[in-house]
Amino acid sequence: MPEFKGRGSRISLVMMLLSALAMLWVIPRLGPHHDENFFVKPVFFPQWSHTFVTFGGHQYPLMLQAYIGAPKVILYQAIFTIIKPSLWSLRIPVLAAIIGSIFLIRSSCIRVGHPLTGNALATFLVCSPLIMLTNVFDWGPVCMQMFLLALAVACWSMGFSKGSVPWLAACAFFAGVGIWEKMTFAFCFGPMLAILFCATLLRLSRKQQIQSIVASVVGLLLGVSPLIGATYISTSQPLKDLLTFESLSVYLLKFQLLGRAITGSSLVGYMTSPQPYWPMISNVVTRSFAHVLAVLLHYGFQAPSLVLAILLGAALVPGKTQKLRWALVVGEVCSWLAMVSFRNLGSSAHHTVLLLPVLFALLALTIEDASQLNPPWRTSIGCFASIVLLLNVASYADYIMRLKYLPVPTVWSRAIGLAASQAIKQQSMALFTDDWGLDNAVILLSAGKVVAFPAVPIHWREGVEAPDREAALKIMEQRNALFLGFAAGKQSFPIGPAVLGELASQHGLSRCVIASFPNRPGGETVVELYRFLPSPNCAPSP
Repeated sequence: MPEFKGRGSRISLVMMLLSALAMLWVIPRLGPHHDENFFVKPVFFPQWSHTFVTFGGHQYPLMLQAYIGAPKVILYQAIFTIIKPSLWSLRIPVLAAIIGSIFLIRSSCIRVGHPLTGNALATFLVCSPLIMLTNVFDWGPVCMQMFLLALAVACWSMGFSKGSVPWLAACAFFAGVGIWEKMTFAFCFGPMLAILFCATLLRLSRKQQIQSIVASVVGLLLGVSPLIGATYISTSQPLKDLLTFESLSVYLLKFQLLGRAITGSSLVGYMTSPQPYWPMISNVVTRSFAHVLAVLLHYGFQAPSLVLAILLGAALVPGKTQKLRWALVVGEVCSWLAMVSFRNLGSSAHHTVLLLPVLFALLALTIEDASQLNPPWRTSIGCFASIVLLLNVASYADYIMRLKYLPVPTVWSRAIGLAASQAIKQQSMALFTDDWGLDNAVILLSAGKVVAFPAVPIHWREGVEAPDREAALKIMEQRNALFLGFAAGKQSFPIGPAVLGELASQHGLSRCVIASFPNRPGGETVVELYRFLPSPNCAPSP
């Protein structure tokens, strides 16, 4: 098969294998995180979805939030019937999904006659630490969006190469499912898919064009129909929730976030510690090399190299893909403008990472056309591309070293999994959490046998209302009520523990720690299991 022949194919396939092995090393080093567990409750308790339908006495989830759909819930309901829920069964499927997605995109490029583009694009994608980490740990969540993009592109490539109307309709269907999964799909990938669809229509007869448009509209509506139905059922307004215009003051911040996404450094300080790790390396040569590498990564040369290669290539490098590259540049600019213009888009790495596939595709197309030119152009584009690739590999290695030598931030701590396991051993049928996302970890690791609830509703900006305080107090007064929370100074949202502490002091209760869990043996406490008891019965925890 041509997909497996040639030096470019071997390099891209080897890089996929190495990246997958690196992720297998990382998986056990990070504890369960809220975003990757966000879908867990509806897997075991569909009635806890934002929107669900009842059919034949069973509930079927449609939406997890007003703008996040339930395709991942449906997938993992099947997976967890076969494999026991755990960190491995949670993360191995999404690791397979992102590697499979990159392979599908690569194969699609080869199918439509661009083998160099396919192999280069696959190598850029699989060597991007931000793409691999956000997908394997599904922070955002983003994994299903990438997977559905790959399915849509694969179907498009079949429709393009064969002039097949059903394949184009299937492409539109998977695009619709992507919009159902999360509406950011439409902003990040919609322009690219629309450009590819229009390029295909130009190859077809008038009759086939009409058939393709009609079939694709039907496919798109079928894919997005759960979102349309959920909007009607719940009377929610997902577009209104998502599309609130941003103030001009944050435009520069969002521009910086895009730059950090290209360099792969967006998760330093969130998924890994931002502290320098090279002083902990005993070997002098290795320590010096790591220090120099960190200095190079600090300047972020990947971002200007990528942008210069794309813009110079689109303007000055001729070739059979030049018009396509210009169209994709315009589409990507439209996507980015949507990101910076709306308040709920582009403000985090799990948004900006979705711009990278098209940026890397543009770079790969530029490389293919430049390879046919005279040495000056070929060498210039090759140098820019090499800087992007080599520094992204270096950034990948930087994450590995940080995870090896430094403690992980609280929200990714392995102590969360240890505490959840201990809570399950307490044989408590219900558990209450005082901070963000801990309830989903307990439900996952207990396979739904222990029901976990937030003791206090945790909101980003709002306070805690009087009825919620009264409900929390009733829970605290139950002597067998078990609580799970981060240790003092480790909280994600301190408002929850603060409200519980205030209620305890007002009603003669003390916070009695049952067990504490460090991130690593001998380390400081990160997570605690505790109860509230009348003050004479135990001393307040420190």
